[in-house]
Amino acid sequence: MMITRVDVEAARELVIVAVYAKRDSDGSILPEIVERIDDLAAAESCVSIRFHTIRPALARVMSKRYGYRLAEVVMRKDLSDV
Repeated sequence: MMITRVDVEAARELVIVAVYAKRDSDGSILPEIVERIDDLAAAESCVSIRFHTIRPALARVMSKRYGYRLAEVVMRKDLSDV
């Protein structure tokens, strides 16, 4: 399952909100997920793709194997800390 939206603020950008995939075997399903994301972005005439992750290993793999780059840092403050 994949939840996406298209951000049209600056240019058409496919935003990956969430992805869930059950692994059927011991192999990685990441190549198939990336292929489907790329296909969806092309079908929606997007010029870029964006996703957030808290998993450093995923960020490294997406950068080294699939051409993604670091684009932003997200900061968060819990209101209980105020």
